[in-house]
Amino acid sequence: VCIKLGYKIPLVLAAALNSFLHGSQDGQKFIALSLLFLNSDSTFTFVLLVATFMALGTICGGGRILKKICFEAVVLEEKEGVAAELGGTACLLFATLLGFPVSTTYTKTLALVGASSAGGISKVRFNDITKIVATWVITYPCSAFLSYVLTKLLT
Repeated sequence: VCIKLGYKIPLVLAAALNSFLHGSQDGQKFIALSLLFLNSDSTFTFVLLVATFMALGTICGGGRILKKICFEAVVLEEKEGVAAELGGTACLLFATLLGFPVSTTYTKTLALVGASSAGGISKVRFNDITKIVATWVITYPCSAFLSYVLTKLLT
């Protein structure tokens, strides 16, 4: 999609801030867990390590996620894309400032759905969105259960 000049600057600024906030949210969780697990004071090394692995993960899987959400699940015009980027980034910013851990992927996905639906409910492909939400519903209880079992095994 060709972005008009009026939308390009806010989109680039929001995307840059979103990248920083992605590290503030998801990256910090991994760093904290790593430091707890390894009982180490070498914070800078872990920051670099986590940043590297997050970048590699984004390179390897980010395109697939973006394709699924942006090209299959929703239909966006330029203004809706900018609104989704700004809305999702604002949500991440407020959550980070308040100290609330949130999923960057979930936040951005719902921002895209919200912006797309503002252009008409027919622009949201609910079959694809239902699959995404189903994975969330499965992921949380499975993560809690696996964490419980692993904690019992390790203690």
